[in-house]
Amino acid sequence: GSGNVTCTNSTFTNNTATYSGAIYIEYNGNVTCTDSTFTGNNATDGGAISIGTGNVTCTDSTFTGNTAKQNGGAIFIGFYAASLWRGSGNVTCTNSIFTGNTAKQYGGAILISTGDVYASYCVFINNTATNNGGTIYLVSSTNSDLTNNWWGINDPFKTGDNNVIYNETARSSIRPESWIVMNLTKEGNILTTSLKVYNKTSGT
Repeated sequence: GSGNVTCTNSTFTNNTATYSGAIYIEYNGNVTCTDSTFTGNNATDGGAISIGTGNVTCTDSTFTGNTAKQNGGAIFIGFYAASLWRGSGNVTCTNSIFTGNTAKQYGGAILISTGDVYASYCVFINNTATNNGGTIYLVSSTNSDLTNNWWGINDPFKTGDNNVIYNETARSSIRPESWIVMNLTKEGNILTTSLKVYNKTSGT
């Protein structure tokens, strides 16, 4: 069916279903999550959340160890019919964590058919896909903004074909304008960590 889902301070753990382990909107709708946790959910597409057409907004939320037998380990927007990708929508994430999510085909953490991902100050670590888009797979995207996020290592986009974020239309990986890096400083026996934003254009 269609409709909107809002979850606040909610927990979804170890749920299994055909289309989405935790939240499923077949046709049109939006999902808004705040201070919520999705752990160990399993489905064919969208281990945690799946929408045919609509938007997903996540704030201060965590997606850990969710699995898709096909696409979108944590979040899936769209559907596949008559050999074509269909459906559309955007994912907007702020201060959220995606770690250890898995897709057997595309988009270890997120897959969107037609639409964009807007993520800032999020953590993406150890998300995997068998094919392209180890973390994010975008079938058709024109305005995605993935600046200022932590990707688990300081140079996740070292090579052009890094497969962290993949845009099918462009047939290439996406390298954000900037991302967060971690610095370690040792003074005597004290080890201090600090974070800063690295800009690929300036190299600082």
